[in-house]
Amino acid sequence: MADMKKLLSEIGERAGSIEAEEVIIRTKEGDIVIKNPEVAVSKILGRDVYQITGDVSGEKKEGQPKKAQKSDLDEELERILKGLKETVEVAEGKQ
Repeated sequence: MADMKKLLSEIGERAGSIEAEEVIIRTKEGDIVIKNPEVAVSKILGRDVYQITGDVSGEKKEGQPKKAQKSDLDEELERILKGLKETVEVAEGKQ
């Protein structure tokens, strides 16, 4: 979370946080439930961007629970951070 805030401050955007007890993402396959979330919100290129971390689980439409893999979430976060860093480099004319 600190890396994200540092990166956002480098591109001149402000970051904040939201106190939440639970975040639910509804999909066609089922819900993704994030308990004890840390929610960071920032405005990038005029759009609100939310970053959510926490204890992730889900439920298929049939009602069978599933568990998200933390390693998958870590890889996705790394991919997003890499993309943001590349955007900063392009904006600063480093590439």
